[in-house]
Amino acid sequence: MAIVINASSAPYQTPGFLSGGGVMGELMRSYDWERTCLGSPQNWPSTLKTSLRLLLTSNHPMIIWWGSELIQFYNDAYLQTMDAGGRHPRALGQPGRECWEEIWTIIGPQINYVMSGQGATWHEEQLLQVTRHTELHDEWWTYGFSPIEDDAGVHGVLVVCNNVTEQHQAREKLQQLNRQLEEEIEHRKQAEARLALQHQVELNREQERSHNILRTLKDGFMLMDSHFRVLQINAAGLMMSAMSEADVVGRLHWDVWQGSEKLDVGDTYRYVMRERQASTLKGCYELADKKVWLDIYVYPYGDGIAVLFRDITHQVNTEQNLAEVSFESEQRKRFYETFLSHTPDLAYVFDRNHKFIYANAVLLKMWGKTWEEAIGKNCLELGYEPWHAEMHDREIEQVIATKQAVRGDVPFNGTFGRRIYDYIFVPVLGPDGEVEVIAGTTRDVTERKEHEERLQQLADDLAETNRRKTEFLATLAHELRNPLAPIRTGLELMRISQPNAASHSKALEMMGRQLNQLVRLIDDLLEIARINSGKIELKNQRVDFTSIATTAVEAVLGQIESAGHKLEIQICDDTIWLDVDPDRIAQILSNLLTNAIKYTPARGHIILKAQLEGDFATISVIDNGVGIPQDALNQVFDMFSQVSQTKNHSQGGLGIGLSLVRSLVQMHGGTVIAQSDGEGKGSTFTLKLPLAKSLTPATTAIPSQIPGEGFSQNALQILLADDNQDAANTLSSLLSLLGHSVAIAYDGNKALNIATLNYFDLIILDLGMPGLNGYEVAAEIRKIPRLKKTMLAALTGWGSENHRDKTKEAGFDVHLTKPATIIEINQLLSAVTTNSS
Repeated sequence: MAIVINASSAPYQTPGFLSGGGVMGELMRSYDWERTCLGSPQNWPSTLKTSLRLLLTSNHPMIIWWGSELIQFYNDAYLQTMDAGGRHPRALGQPGRECWEEIWTIIGPQINYVMSGQGATWHEEQLLQVTRHTELHDEWWTYGFSPIEDDAGVHGVLVVCNNVTEQHQAREKLQQLNRQLEEEIEHRKQAEARLALQHQVELNREQERSHNILRTLKDGFMLMDSHFRVLQINAAGLMMSAMSEADVVGRLHWDVWQGSEKLDVGDTYRYVMRERQASTLKGCYELADKKVWLDIYVYPYGDGIAVLFRDITHQVNTEQNLAEVSFESEQRKRFYETFLSHTPDLAYVFDRNHKFIYANAVLLKMWGKTWEEAIGKNCLELGYEPWHAEMHDREIEQVIATKQAVRGDVPFNGTFGRRIYDYIFVPVLGPDGEVEVIAGTTRDVTERKEHEERLQQLADDLAETNRRKTEFLATLAHELRNPLAPIRTGLELMRISQPNAASHSKALEMMGRQLNQLVRLIDDLLEIARINSGKIELKNQRVDFTSIATTAVEAVLGQIESAGHKLEIQICDDTIWLDVDPDRIAQILSNLLTNAIKYTPARGHIILKAQLEGDFATISVIDNGVGIPQDALNQVFDMFSQVSQTKNHSQGGLGIGLSLVRSLVQMHGGTVIAQSDGEGKGSTFTLKLPLAKSLTPATTAIPSQIPGEGFSQNALQILLADDNQDAANTLSSLLSLLGHSVAIAYDGNKALNIATLNYFDLIILDLGMPGLNGYEVAAEIRKIPRLKKTMLAALTGWGSENHRDKTKEAGFDVHLTKPATIIEINQLLSAVTTNSS
């Protein structure tokens, strides 16, 4: 059968491990391996590639049988033994059993022994009946079968062999010659007298014949007498020793090869000489100034010994090189396995067919598979989603085509859960510069990605907050200017107009409304600040929701009437008992109703609805106003939010009312949501509050302010201290108009000096004065016995619970927040009058 040659017209890239190798190397490169069970050489296992490289570069006869079919490879040195039998070149790539059928009964079990993992074998001068030119011939071979294996087991057999037929036959001929010589000697003794001359002629003829035989031997041969004197040495032996016959024959072995009597070879010579038993040994000796490995066979001969020695240096070097390569390979494997098994990263190797040929322990654990279950499979076969497997297939082909690394990140669901992995594929180039395999590492970057996303979200949130802050500041400036403008106009009108009680009264009424608007804006800001800082305290009590609704409706009734809206109240018949702060819930309802009033066109319809649902009260404010865009529903409760639906229906405000609603509802353990079918379709705000648990009677709230109707009639001695001179002078004028005597100080030190020298019924102190602040002045006044009954009032822009607590600790009786209303001032004066009496 002719050898199969790859006739493809496409250029063929020679694998590096098949380069060189003479005739057999050329045949292997041109052989169409695709038609065998081995497939393309590029995909052959690394153990096969390494072994073939050793075979092609060796000058010693070598064979490799690979795989379950024992596919056959051999080198040029072995080729010389093949030609005579007509097996070459069809033996290349042929299953071993087909090639060596006539001797398979002998070598087959030996091969099976090695392939089964039981170790290597060595066979000395094995008799084999080999077919040569259709006839069987006896041949003697010395060979060794070594396993080609890796962690997965034995995959093939490496054969190092020698045809020793000539040596065997020469030895048999020598033994036959020796027998013949002994017979001749006996004949000579028997017929010495009668055939002396004839015997001598025959003896010489036989000696010449033995010399001729010895001269044809490729192995060294030597005869020694009982004293170890060299009687004869053949040409091969002289060549190995780099000596002439005169240097050796007739001399003691120990003198020719000095020091040999102390070596193993000297012990073996003496043993055979003494015991008359054959022996063999292998050793390294220095001949002709170089180290040579010899196989030595020693036989008793006559009263001396015969020595046959063979140079096996090349064979030993080959075996040592193979052993070193195997050791280094195993060492590197241990190093890599140790490192890769303890790294948290996933490490792996693809072959050019996209199949995994290596995966470290962490990757196997992530897959939830064993080595046997994973190796040899591609991504799709290992359970990757199709899109994921196809992506890696494309990337592997890209690495092969460009010889450049590819990097990316991808999510994957493994035994570790859904994680984000950063990976890189890099090419591993062979001796020919082509990509042999693709190595890769993958790192779990889930936490890093999440951190990056959080940072990005934080940046986005900060940007959005900054945008809202900017919008809020612009809105705040606008909202503050709106009431200030008419106040200023009113003041100018009063200044330039003739005294007219009616016009002044209208101006004052308008200025009062605008001032109240300013106060409401500031109050809302303070409320938000208190909620955000956690300083607001709820004063919960058990209360009927109807009373809260009444308070809220009364607060906005004027706005409803001005806008011409219809307000419909739908409260269920059952009493709705809540455990809440009634002022705060009224504030919530008032804000929701105000929002509905603002964004419902004139003569609109607003519904306040309340009903029981299980353990909750569900309260809704429904309007048929401008509605809310769907994409803005989640933003309406955000701080400073002014959604797009308000742009064409702006009614003022800072965008904090609904944020305040949500915060207060959440403080009560409730929820609030906004609903709308879109712009122009109205909106519904629904809040749920838990019902009261207890059935105890409702309590009655104690007024926080001292009631006062009308103005105090008793003249009081009052000290007023404020570093804002306009504010101090204005309030002083008001108090004077009310009939009271007022002393003014514009800093804390002056206020304390005046208080020390005089008696006052009431001292009003600003907190943030230069010199001594209001707290310090109050503390010093409380030390003056004469002013023990004097009422101290703080009048400040600071209105938080924390500031109220501090004024109380400093000795103040009352805490008023600027700007104080005339009613608050009157209540304070009434309280002083009551206290004095």
